[in-house]
Amino acid sequence: RVIDRITEPFAVDVQQSIGQIRLGVSIGIAVIPEDGTDATVLLRNADAAMYRAKERGNHFVFFTEDINSMAIQRLVIEHGVRRALSRNEFRLYYQPIVNAAGEIESMEALARWDHPERGIISPAVFLDAVDDVGLTVPFGTWVLSVACRDLARIRKNSRPDLRVSVNLAPAQLDQPGIAEIIEKTLARHSLDGSALTLELTESAIMENPERSLRKIEAIRRLNPGVTIAIDDFGTGYSSLAYLTNYPVDGLKIDRTFVSRLSSESNAKVVNTIIDLGIILNLTIVAEGVETAEQLSTLVEHRCRLFQGYYFHRPAPLDEYESMVSVRPG
Repeated sequence: RVIDRITEPFAVDVQQSIGQIRLGVSIGIAVIPEDGTDATVLLRNADAAMYRAKERGNHFVFFTEDINSMAIQRLVIEHGVRRALSRNEFRLYYQPIVNAAGEIESMEALARWDHPERGIISPAVFLDAVDDVGLTVPFGTWVLSVACRDLARIRKNSRPDLRVSVNLAPAQLDQPGIAEIIEKTLARHSLDGSALTLELTESAIMENPERSLRKIEAIRRLNPGVTIAIDDFGTGYSSLAYLTNYPVDGLKIDRTFVSRLSSESNAKVVNTIIDLGIILNLTIVAEGVETAEQLSTLVEHRCRLFQGYYFHRPAPLDEYESMVSVRPG
């Protein structure tokens, strides 16, 4: 009843126009004595249950031992990522971006955690923890620096035309002097802007479109040749007006659309995104390509660049270098 009442829309007077506002609410519940008998334990357990409720949105969740185990695991991960950055336990893997013939045209840098006990850990496990403990900016700076260093090595040894894509988190985009940081990083590894593509999610851009535009323009002004791509396109809420006005060079179709290409309605959405990109003269990359059927459908829809397990899994630098030793035809 509390959730139903709080989530009811209510009217507000904003600049003489009536708008409707909705609030969200998540409730975590711990019960005496099963979940604790003192305030500290009960609040901690209720808090853990609340975070599980937040994952579902507008829900209530009772505390369980399973939630407790997950909360402990979360604390272990959060403690571990602090140590991992200082001990150089993170690694960059690279996944090729290829054309329909499978020829490598560029690569995306993807982080992995080389845990001393658990081995290679996926970013799905640790990236949220990196953000929660306030390490997004130093972690992102490390990724950018290592990606540029590795690209410089590959360019020197085999593929002087190759470029690298690096994800730029909202906190990185917002940090003071981000354009200068990128400029210094490229210069340190004797690269120019044409070597780098920065990938930003729709949600990152749309949190504050005007500020994002200023930041992107500053990056491009100080780093000529750097390209900007919108990652996971189609999962956010981009306005076409913003898309046409932003200095954006490419779109990456989210893997959730690619995985459902067998659905006629989903295929139409993908086709529309590709057509939009062609009209706006943007480079289109389809992510998560895993089958020949998906590739065939995307080629039929005039998509030219692809990324996914059908071609190559992400690989460490030494393994990746052997892939790119042959220049695309």
